[in-house]
Amino acid sequence: DERWGTRTLVRAFTPVAETYHRTHRPHGLAHQATWLWSGVADETGQQYAVVREFKVEASTLAVVSKLERGTERDSPRLYDNLYLGILLHDIDTANGRVRVASYPAKGSLAFSVEIEPQRYHHIDAAGEVDLRFTALGPAMEYFCPGELEDGLYASEFCEVEGTVQGRPVRGFGGMDIAWGPPGIGWTQSKIYTRLEEYWVVFVNEFDDGGREYGVAVDGVADFSVGFLVRDGVPQHVGGAEISMQRSAAGFPLAADIALGTARYKFTTTSRVAQIKGLMQWANGEMVAADGGPPVRRRFAWIEYFAKQR
Repeated sequence: DERWGTRTLVRAFTPVAETYHRTHRPHGLAHQATWLWSGVADETGQQYAVVREFKVEASTLAVVSKLERGTERDSPRLYDNLYLGILLHDIDTANGRVRVASYPAKGSLAFSVEIEPQRYHHIDAAGEVDLRFTALGPAMEYFCPGELEDGLYASEFCEVEGTVQGRPVRGFGGMDIAWGPPGIGWTQSKIYTRLEEYWVVFVNEFDDGGREYGVAVDGVADFSVGFLVRDGVPQHVGGAEISMQRSAAGFPLAADIALGTARYKFTTTSRVAQIKGLMQWANGEMVAADGGPPVRRRFAWIEYFAKQR
């Protein structure tokens, strides 16, 4: 149905403190959800995937996984009682800070997120997960207008350092934020229910210290998002193409991805989690199709909508 709209308008931008707060109303839209995500590794090379989602008044998703290589099963979670429930979501306009935190709750492991523009501090599992984020460069934002419903989405990429269960870790991550019409939550939005099929985010750090990061989203009709930044300078702002290969059971294994003239191969290395019959998440590697310059650190993550539309 063309009334929903599938084409996106993509731009690079630098968030301010208000961007991260629940009362921010770009294009008259309302905050739907925020996701704080990271892929980090300790000194032995053991990788961890950390995700914390929060909305205006509650957090309903939290995952800390100790990644196992392979695509046969989901990686084990380190905690089964992370805090889910109502939360504080306040802004200190004088100092340009946003604070999101769990209310005291018996039997749950508390979390907090302190946010300043392009810097944030994520504490979870009552302090056993302690991660600091610093932005790598400009964030991405895309607007997807439609006659029946508009959608706006932002994604910011960061260097991440800290500890997991006392072990020093480092890696990459970021924060995503979605906005939509008042009264429509993210899982009710047209992007979630109608448009998205594949969503890939990645960071590559080269041997010479240079970095690239990007977003590739593909879906039904004309819906796609492409964003690529190298050494802080946007190289591609527009659409993306994703050709996915899946296992016999339907899990994403590999993909050929185009961001403008840049070509990549994504390969799944670890399954993170799935909502059976609906969504699947995996970590992997995003490698330039021509090999590219030597890379010393990689991070890549894929979200796949497995449901039938």
